Parts: sequence; C-alpha cells; structure tokens
Amino acid sequence: SPEPEPVATVPYSTANGHLPPFDVAGFLANKGVPMKEVRPHEGGTIFVLGECVFDSSHRGKDAAIIQRANGQLGYKCWHNSCSQNGWKQVREKLDPGCYDRKPDRQPQAGKVPGTADEKPKPIQFQRITAAELDAGNYDLEYLIEGTMVAGQPLVLAGGKKNLKTNILLDAAISIASGSPFLGKLTVNRKAVVGVMTGESGLATVQETCRRICRAKGLRLPNIEGLIISPDIPRAELVDHLDALERFIQADGIEVLAIDPAYMSLPGDDAGNLFKQGTMLRELTAVCTRAGAGLILAHHTKKNIADPFKPPELEDIAWSGFQEFARQWWMLARREPYQPGTGDHKLWLSVGGSAGHSSLWALNIGEGVYDGHTPRVWGVDMLSANDAREEAKKNQAEQR
Repeated sequence: SPEPEPVATVPYSTANGHLPPFDVAGFLANKGVPMKEVRPHEGGTIFVLGECVFDSSHRGKDAAIIQRANGQLGYKCWHNSCSQNGWKQVREKLDPGCYDRKPDRQPQAGKVPGTADEKPKPIQFQRITAAELDAGNYDLEYLIEGTMVAGQPLVLAGGKKNLKTNILLDAAISIASGSPFLGKLTVNRKAVVGVMTGESGLATVQETCRRICRAKGLRLPNIEGLIISPDIPRAELVDHLDALERFIQADGIEVLAIDPAYMSLPGDDAGNLFKQGTMLRELTAVCTRAGAGLILAHHTKKNIADPFKPPELEDIAWSGFQEFARQWWMLARREPYQPGTGDHKLWLSVGGSAGHSSLWALNIGEGVYDGHTPRVWGVDMLSANDAREEAKKNQAEQR
C-alpha cells in the first residue's frame, strides 16, 4: 500500500510547552488497539495498525497513525468509506469525551491520557546528534509558494487603513480554497484556516469575504475550510488559552489568524521585550500544540520618516514582535490615498528566516459605497521594478 500521509492533524495538548509529546504507543496499548509496525517518518513516527479503528475489515497496512516531528498527529485509512476520519475522530472514538475535559495545566510528565498511570517522570530535553541532524528530514513546507511557510509564526504589519484585514482575508480564502493568493501567488495545498477578527465587525467581514470570493470566481458558502470568529483571545488569561486550544482542535485548523494583535495583548507592557516575548511565546505554543501556525495582524510605527518607502521589519511597532516573527508580510502605501476613489497603491514586502524574500507593488481597486453598485476586489500585483517604471512613466506624462 502507498505510504499514508497525515490528515486532519489534531495533537493532544500536554498543557504546557515543556512536556513530552502524546504517547501514541501507550495510548493504543491501553485501548487494546494492535499495532503491526512502528517506523520513523520524516523526523516523526508512523504507527501502522493491525486494522482500521472504524472498520475491522480494513486490514493489512491500510490504516496508520502518523506523529510528525513537531508532535502533530494524523490518521489515515485508505478506504473511501473512512476518508472523513482523522486523528480527532480516532481520539473521540477510543477516548469518549476527551475534548470536553478541561486541559490540566499542571505539569504531570509521563501521564498517558485515558489511563490511570499518572506517575510523574523527569522532564527530558530532546537530544539530536550531528549524524542524526544530517540524516533527518526537516524540509520546510510552503503553503503559499515563496511567501508563507506552514507552522511558523507570521506577522502581517502595516499602517492604519492599509488593508491589513482585507489582505488577511484574501490569504485565508486562498488557502482554504486552494486559489492563488492576491490572484498571483500559488497556494500549494488547501488547509483549514481560522480568522479571529475583532475590529471590523461581522457585517464588514461578510461583505469583504463575498467580494474577494467573487473576484476569485468562488462562492463564500462553498468554502468549507474557512472559520471566522468575532472573538479575540487574551494571551495573559489561562482560560482564554484553553478556549483557544479547543477552538483550533474543533475544526482541525492549520492556520490561525488573530486580527488585531493589540486586542490579544495587554498594552501596558508594549515596551517590555521580556513580557511581550513571554506572551507571544505562550500564544504560539498553544497554537503549535493544537496543530496550527499563527498569523498576527499588527500595526507599524506611527512616526516613520518616509511612510511611502518599502516597509522593513524594523517598522513593526511594540517590543518583541520583530524578534518573534519567523516570517513577515509588511504593508505600506506607495502614495497617498485619494478619497472617493477606492483605489489603493501599496507595497507588500515579504520575508522569512527560511530564506524567502520579495517586494511587490499592489494596485487594489475596491470601489466606493454608493448604495447601488456592489464594491469589488480588484488586485493587480506587480514587481517592484515594474511599479517604479510605471511611476516614472506617469510622472513624465504629467509634466
């Protein structure tokens, strides 16, 4: 049989970022689920089962649980009748009510979920020798080619009214539907996306999503992998972090966006690198445990010397965000907005520690509300050089 790939990845939360990963072998043994084979797979482990959890007639090597290197869990049975089942469904079948129980945030290393074995074990840090590092498969996966790496925290930052939320929604719809981001950048595979947005209001979010979908030739109700919430979690509150973990797990969300970041973090510590870093790290740890990469929509500094230059990472406001970001999308205007036009000329600077880097010019036309004609979402994405040549040509024509 072909080698199964992880789907519907929903890892069990160990309640803090310092405990061992979910003990798959111990869990299966406790539930009486036979294993045929255990083998390494791309830095993680594949547990080949003796039979499918949902249909005992599916035998051989047709069913497996996959534990990725980052702890994410997936389940795959190659029979069509089981195609809708992932790890979440496996866990609920074998351990009913598991996702209804509130996570225990006290460190109890070595506890096997669903068993009476609560004997603590000493914490052990992972050791990787040079030979193991060289032999391992740690390839990065780009959800959006050359623009967004799966699983790494991303900061989308820009000034006021620079279309941060709109571009975030374009990215969410693109990833959920597999359509090109901003009409140009390739989405390599579909993934479930959650957007928690607390500023715009659901009426505006609905209208924006509808016109983005129309521009892509899609219908909003047909996009199954898009989850919207008007709620914003507070990073300093434990019960909010627990709720966030459940929110991600409920739909198998792989990309979670929080817009805006300032509503999730206390502003009185905005200049404290250590406090901000601690809360950003905890927010990311919750998302990682639940199987999601985090996007934070944030603002840039107000007093930038030249607000129309291509933006840089150093332009991000508040302490900790520049250090936190493993990848970034920076927005700025190329020229002032002309009221009454609905036309926006923006810079989009893309970068990441994985090595991707690009500078784009966006010409976005939205139209203006007149009570009769629906607004639009027209995006023209140009290289920086093409945009500069276009600007020179326009200046020459105006002379």
